[in-house]
Amino acid sequence: MRIETYFILMIYLVFFNLDCKAQDPYYINLSIAEGLPSYNIYSIHQEENGILWFSTDVGIVKYNSKNFELFNTESGLSDNEVFRLKKDSSGRLWLLTLNGKLSFLYKNKIYNYKNSDLLKKINATGHTVDFLKDSNQNIYIAFKSGDIYQINSNNSITKYNTNKPTFSGIWLSSQHLFGIDSEAIYTIDIGIKKTFKPTNPIRVFHLSNQETLLSDGNVVYKAVNDSLIYQFQLPKKNDIINIIHKKEGLWLCTRNGVILYQDKKVISHYFTDCIVSDVLEDQEGSYWFTTLNKGVLYVPSLGLKQILENTKINTLAVNNNKKELWIGGVENDFYILKEQNLEKKELKTSKALKDKIASIRFFGDTTYVVGKSSLNIFKPNTFQTINISANDILIHQKKLYLGSTFASKMNPDELKDIYSIHKKSILNKRINALNTDSNQTIWLGSNFGLHSYHLSKIKNYGTAYEDLSISIEDLFYDKEKQTLFIATASKGLILLQNNTITNKITLKDGLNSNTVNTIKKIGHNEYLIGSNNGLNHILFSNNKCKISNYNFLLGIKNKRIKDIEKLDNTLYLATDNGLLHFKTSEVSFKKNKPKCHIKSIINEGEEITTSKISYNKNDISIIYEGISYKDKGNLTYYYKLDQIDKKWSSTLETQINYKSLAAKKYNFLLYTVNGAGIKSNIQRIDFEILPPFWNNNWFKLILLLVMGVIIYLLIKIRLNKQQKRFEEEKSKIQLEKYMIELEQKALRMQMNPHFIFNALNTIKGYYLEGDTINASKYISKFSKLLRMLLENEDQITTLENEIDMLQLYIDLTQIRYPNKFEFEIKIAPELQISEIILPNLLLQPIVENAIIHGLAPKKEKGKLNLSFYTENNFLICTVEDNGIGRKESAKKNSVNEHQSKASQIIKDRLNLFDSKCTITYLDLSNKNNISLGTKVVIKLPSKNIWS
Repeated sequence: MRIETYFILMIYLVFFNLDCKAQDPYYINLSIAEGLPSYNIYSIHQEENGILWFSTDVGIVKYNSKNFELFNTESGLSDNEVFRLKKDSSGRLWLLTLNGKLSFLYKNKIYNYKNSDLLKKINATGHTVDFLKDSNQNIYIAFKSGDIYQINSNNSITKYNTNKPTFSGIWLSSQHLFGIDSEAIYTIDIGIKKTFKPTNPIRVFHLSNQETLLSDGNVVYKAVNDSLIYQFQLPKKNDIINIIHKKEGLWLCTRNGVILYQDKKVISHYFTDCIVSDVLEDQEGSYWFTTLNKGVLYVPSLGLKQILENTKINTLAVNNNKKELWIGGVENDFYILKEQNLEKKELKTSKALKDKIASIRFFGDTTYVVGKSSLNIFKPNTFQTINISANDILIHQKKLYLGSTFASKMNPDELKDIYSIHKKSILNKRINALNTDSNQTIWLGSNFGLHSYHLSKIKNYGTAYEDLSISIEDLFYDKEKQTLFIATASKGLILLQNNTITNKITLKDGLNSNTVNTIKKIGHNEYLIGSNNGLNHILFSNNKCKISNYNFLLGIKNKRIKDIEKLDNTLYLATDNGLLHFKTSEVSFKKNKPKCHIKSIINEGEEITTSKISYNKNDISIIYEGISYKDKGNLTYYYKLDQIDKKWSSTLETQINYKSLAAKKYNFLLYTVNGAGIKSNIQRIDFEILPPFWNNNWFKLILLLVMGVIIYLLIKIRLNKQQKRFEEEKSKIQLEKYMIELEQKALRMQMNPHFIFNALNTIKGYYLEGDTINASKYISKFSKLLRMLLENEDQITTLENEIDMLQLYIDLTQIRYPNKFEFEIKIAPELQISEIILPNLLLQPIVENAIIHGLAPKKEKGKLNLSFYTENNFLICTVEDNGIGRKESAKKNSVNEHQSKASQIIKDRLNLFDSKCTITYLDLSNKNNISLGTKVVIKLPSKNIWS
């Protein structure tokens, strides 16, 4: 470690005078980087709703304090180069263009000569040079070609033909219209001219106080009738390109900045490196300066000045004895501001690293500049450097306390080398801030919380209070309140009195950040608090704490304040981008309400343009917008949907979403609050979610009528069905009765009584002859046949059962008529006889008739053939015999009632089974017409047991 002693060994890099009047106000530069489409901005206009419009060489730009939106020829402008924006009494914002083709903006729509009948009537050439309004709400537009159009309040048009191709401007005076060019002044409406030859191109300006001023280079005249009255002259090279009248005076826009002129003298000259084209004071009291080379300069307050722009300032200190402000930077640099002189100095350091000035302290005639790399001690005619990293220094009761990576206590003359300093350590914690109170207690703010040193003892307050166990950034002891103010890194501002926390001020209480960097008392119970998010003002009154966010007052939102000092009546703020200073008497803001309006209601990205919303679009988003340029558009919104929300809700978003709103009428209410706590007017939008059509009274009435008709029809249909079912049941009962009768008839017709009698006699004969074997066989077959007849109660049977029954019947009949006939039953192989169905005992009467009446009377042995096969989905059953035939049989049996009844019963049964059934009787004969027998064919639709 080395100690270097000098007689003025610092290097003076810069020494200059600053004229406070010449200092530029603090401003925010909006240019291409921030979203503007061009650096070339001609003019500015603010709408009543707070929206700003800029005219540029690439179109006009809309700015809502958050976003820029460009409109150009693709949007409907007649030309992209728009020089001026002028509002008329009808609410039209006129766009004065380079090509002379006018456009205007009205109710968010751009009109041009293609979609406006009014503009189609204006046919001028050359760019527009002037725009004038009279007291009767008429407007006058002059073009470079000399054409002047008067648009009356009723939109009728009067054209003045001046035949002057180089008009510079027009004005009204004594009810006459005057114009000027490079040669003369013209009384246009009566055709008189007065010679006038300016030195420079003339520019004409119509002020808000109804005066018309003209500039000839740097000379200003006032137009009175056809005369120009000299007003004043600026220094050379200050050609005036625009004049704006405000309450504070005339703003003169020049190619070398903007000049505020009042009471025949220059008050201020700002932005000398800019070509300023227009000036606007907005509704919040801030100023906007448009330029032709640097975009837009936004000045939140003319009273807030800035020096050392783009220089990072870390600490401030006031030497009250010398009325000096010492300013500590971060790159070996510090500055001394005294009156209007700013002196820059740089520390010499043996290290290659840049030294950050952590604090500057004055004790007697000694100044300590405490750096992160070195401690620098200034005495009259002497300078000393100690190579140690430190943050703060304190001398109390002739003892020196040094806050470094540790805290040490020593005599001032023991501050020699790092080894002796370490030996004097009282706390092994990195110290950020030191202070003392009226009880002779030394307070130490470290990276690990708050400690005190009293009577050679260290006390850790972090053990008792968790909020005091974190990094402490600054300490201030208020002797008047007997209170220690503690700036913390994340717990806001904490007040400690009598070793007890008496107050804690954080974000939820109104502080703009919980990271507090510095504390400055500026009056009785009045304090300024610098945080990572700007400046706070705290006033204690009647045991209450009122917190104000000064960001809005100064327009410095999101700017970190590292330190605060007050010299005379001026407050100084150390920031990462220079030194800000202001007098509270010169800084004020308009207490105008912020602007807020509801833009639209959307559903699935589509804007809803009606207040009555369909039930299937009840998922809605309400889009709104608040405008505050001092708050950079970062406003707090409060909203309530009356039919749902009982209390106001807050949000920072500009969109609220509602899902599945019930069908009813709604009132959405909204207001916003700016950084100064000022509320906007409550905005309201009413809408209705329509009920589904099925919930409407008319639909319910129709539905009731339809339901009545349906119920009537259902009742009628039910009655008809019941009636039909009754008829069907009646028919079914009659049919069943008929079928029972038919079955009884069929059963009676199934067996000839003679057959049964003969069968019994045959059995008797076998027993008389002692032929028990044949008797047994006969009895077996006969009993089986009888059992089938008696057990078969169903009307339908399978073909297999029908064939078995016929087999038994024929076998028994052959015994009755021995050697009279033989028989054969043929079954087609494809037939599933166990599944095919047909009426029960259908063929027995036909077989019986064939044997008895056909084969039995025949002298020779006869043949009986039965066949079963399918054809075209029909079952074909044939019974064929080679007996005597039906004709011969009829001769021998003149009346056969039993046979006739049996045939009719068969037909009826077939018809009941299926109407498609047929029975055919065929008489067989040879060529000589001699009978060869009879064939009966029955066709039934093929059915099975599954159908």
